[in-house]
Amino acid sequence: GEVDADSDDWAMICLISTLNGITNWIFVLMLILAVLLIVIAGAMYMSAGGDPKRTEKGKNFIYFAIIGLVIALIARFIPPVVRFFLGVK
Repeated sequence: GEVDADSDDWAMICLISTLNGITNWIFVLMLILAVLLIVIAGAMYMSAGGDPKRTEKGKNFIYFAIIGLVIALIARFIPPVVRFFLGVK
């Protein structure tokens, strides 16, 4: 059956709550890391002075920051997917 606040299946409710808390922390940490990488990348890119290696390094940092944001967004959507498959309201 379905699991909701009136259910006796508190183990499932605790599991979903814990999973939600963990993914929220991952989301916040990944957002902070992505912002830091973008700031560092911008500084590297602007201070490159035409040096192709440093310019490329700045671009790579921006690329990694975008990958981090995508991972953070994926982590944000894990709890609703799990709730859907487990039948939790």
